[in-house]
Amino acid sequence: MRISIVEKEIHNRQHTKPNKIKKMTEDKKESKNKESLEELKKEYSEIKKEHNLPDFNHLNENFYLEKLVDIETDFLLREVRKMIADKMINYLKFFEAFMNPSTAPVFIHSIMKTLDNDSKEKIKKVYERLSKREVELIDLDLIYDGKKEADFINGFTKEWNEMKKDLSGVVDIINKNWNTKVKGNNKDYFG
Repeated sequence: MRISIVEKEIHNRQHTKPNKIKKMTEDKKESKNKESLEELKKEYSEIKKEHNLPDFNHLNENFYLEKLVDIETDFLLREVRKMIADKMINYLKFFEAFMNPSTAPVFIHSIMKTLDNDSKEKIKKVYERLSKREVELIDLDLIYDGKKEADFINGFTKEWNEMKKDLSGVVDIINKNWNTKVKGNNKDYFG
């Protein structure tokens, strides 16, 4: 009796352990991702030389550029800038809650009561720097200009390296004050 190719495949699938298939699929995906990441690095290397951009690994450590592996684009500079912008905007939103606490989560109010004037001033400076950069992002989104994209990437990366020290200091203060109780009337929302 001859076994057809289809019957043989059905037999193989029935007798192949699901974990083995899953492992084979994961291995293929991991291999493809490594190849794609290497292609991304190669493409970035070309624009890096042209625009004197920061090192790929440095940007990847700070702004998760490896996520660009899944994005197909003719405008890699814009996509790199957008990855930087995503992180920048997350920090901007966090610090905006301190600047305008009327709609902030409750924990922000508790933290604000424990911050000294120096910490509040650091928050204000970081917020102002990030806000200024957000306005630049609007301009960059309106009309594509590779040189402006590269200028933003270079400028913000340098600024980010400086800001990280202030950000780290503020986060340290927040963590130190997390469990500090502010003396007051001992009333809360849950009465």
